[in-house]
Amino acid sequence: MKKSLDSKISRLIDEADHLYAVENRPAKALQRIEQVLRLTPDHTGALIIKGRILVALDRVQEAMKCYDSAISIDPMSGEGFLERARILYAVRQANREALREVKKALARADRDRWTKAEGLRLQGNILSAMDRDRQALASYRAALRLNPRDSQIRANLGEAL
Repeated sequence: MKKSLDSKISRLIDEADHLYAVENRPAKALQRIEQVLRLTPDHTGALIIKGRILVALDRVQEAMKCYDSAISIDPMSGEGFLERARILYAVRQANREALREVKKALARADRDRWTKAEGLRLQGNILSAMDRDRQALASYRAALRLNPRDSQIRANLGEAL
C-alpha cells in the first residue's frame, strides 16, 4: 500500500511540475500539487512546488505561507529558505532580509549543489542590488564553480564585470 501511495504521489508531483514548468499551466499544476498535499500534507517538496506555482499566479502571500510551512516541517530545508529569499528580493525589495534567508539556505544546502549554486547566484543578485559589487562577483564565481553550465549564472557574472 505504501509503495503504491508513494508511486501516486511521485506521479502527481511529476505531472504538476510538467504542467507548471513545461506547459505553463500553473492553475492546472496547482490542482495536481494540492492532490499530493491532501494525501500527504507534510510533504515539504510539494509545499515548495505549490509556493512556486502560487508565485506564478501572483498569490505571493499564500506562497510565503507554503515556504513557512515547509521550513516548520523541515527546518533544514534549504529550498524553503531560498524561495523565501526570492520573494523578499524580487517582490518586496527587502534585500537585507533576503540576504539573511539566502545565508540560511546556504547553511543548509550541504551536498545539494543546485541549492548551493542557486543560493550563491541569488546572493550575488542581492549583493549587487545593495551596491556590494565585489561580494556579488565572488558569489557569482562560486556559483559558477558549482554549476559551470548555468547560463543564468554566466549572464549575472557578465553583467557584474
